[in-house]
Amino acid sequence: MSLKGDRGYTDLTFTGSTAYRLAPLVTPILEPDMTVHQTGKSAAVRIAVEGFQVSEAPEVSMPKVRAAFTACERLIRFYRRHRDTLDRAAAASVEERE
Repeated sequence: MSLKGDRGYTDLTFTGSTAYRLAPLVTPILEPDMTVHQTGKSAAVRIAVEGFQVSEAPEVSMPKVRAAFTACERLIRFYRRHRDTLDRAAAASVEERE
């Protein structure tokens, strides 16, 4: 799980997977606001959130932080509900390296 608060998203990451292979396998189970992205050497199921900065006033940043943590909790629950499907899809999405 990765929270990129300043960038405005939270990711459920599958190490070594490729998004172009993962997406068709998991798209049928994604919730409407979830998308699949390539994140370096991993693929991720992502939920966009409102970005925040630690330098913002607490009254401005705290609602954004709470929303981001709620998105993290949703991704954890999503993974737990669909663990078998997601793990199989991630394994099938690994790019063969020479």
